Amino acid sequence: MKDKIVTWQDKRIAAINRWSKSKGIDCSDINPYFNEYHDILNSQAKTKKQYKGKNMTIEEMDEFVKNSKPGDRIIYHKGFIAEELGHADSLTLKRFASHVRSLESRKKILLVQKKIKAGGVGSNAPIYHYIAERIKNDSRNYH
Repeated sequence: MKDKIVTWQDKRIAAINRWSKSKGIDCSDINPYFNEYHDILNSQAKTKKQYKGKNMTIEEMDEFVKNSKPGDRIIYHKGFIAEELGHADSLTLKRFASHVRSLESRKKILLVQKKIKAGGVGSNAPIYHYIAERIKNDSRNYH
């Protein structure tokens, strides 16, 4: 009897396994999905949207901070924020970025970015995963 697939992680890993089996490629570093497979296993994202880094909202970030444990990580944005902040319609992103920096300054999260695609400027801009890591909050020192 097949196990019931419940989470987005289960579904994505099952898809990777089906593709790998159909191509006769084992789960090694030569598999093009090797890094994604391990990223999924280590992801604390509750949804595929969060995992893919699709423009998290302030509310979603606050929920992450409230419900995560130290060491939990989430991709909160995918793109090139430095360039995106220059657009006239980026008020929502500006508010979000300000909120995220506030959480960092209050020692709630650590901010990290990982380049996933090199590039130049404009439509060829580099692409980053912007990652928030929940850190231990010492309530005696940080309010």
